[in-house]
Amino acid sequence: MTSRQHTGHEYSHSRAHEGERTQQDHDKGGHQTGHGKPPSPVDVQKALKGMDYPASKSDVVQCAERSHADREVLDMLRKIPEREYDTPASVSKELGRLM
Repeated sequence: MTSRQHTGHEYSHSRAHEGERTQQDHDKGGHQTGHGKPPSPVDVQKALKGMDYPASKSDVVQCAERSHADREVLDMLRKIPEREYDTPASVSKELGRLM
């Protein structure tokens, strides 16, 4: 039985791409929006958690701001038409038209 001695090279090679892998994992990111990508419905609903409906456009935007929503979510919500929204689904439907 021979024992293999590690030179350290195996470890340095496996760690050489760690930063790259971390970036790739971040890019896949659960519910984080990327540059130029529309926000996911989950991001929007998280931003509007606790919103009382019916709500005006300004109510929707203010709720998202209080929730510290991502910039992409806020940008999209600021583009929805000025009207009253009866449900979270009505906000999502309007966002779908903008994408």
